[in-house]
Amino acid sequence: MSGRQPLVLCIENELGGSGHKTLLERHGYQVITVTSDREGFSVLRKNPVDAIIVDLEAAGMGRGTAVRRLKDIKPHVPVLLVHSAASIPPGRFPAADAVVLRNDAPARLLEVLDYLLNVRFPFFARWFGNWKHRDSA
Repeated sequence: MSGRQPLVLCIENELGGSGHKTLLERHGYQVITVTSDREGFSVLRKNPVDAIIVDLEAAGMGRGTAVRRLKDIKPHVPVLLVHSAASIPPGRFPAADAVVLRNDAPARLLEVLDYLLNVRFPFFARWFGNWKHRDSA
């Protein structure tokens, strides 16, 4: 990670927190947690988010259109889905950049997030994308 702590938006199920916030904060991330697609859209518009972790059981997130809308708001921000099923039908969430299973080891989520932030979507590209979209909120 660079000297700046990446900001991760976690859209989680309101009934049972996944523990992503605690895990990510322990590993040097700043985390904003919301419990619905609408809250997520609002936070994404107002904050320089570096990555989004979406629990598909969160309110409104089980639809592919909600994930697509996240990418429409800030296309340069990677979206990581957390899913309980062993497989997701092909094409159901084409806007997602990666998927991890809910029962995967926490290290797997961190590994995939690190890949998305440092290899697939490097810091400058995310910073520049946030800068370009700063007035569109």
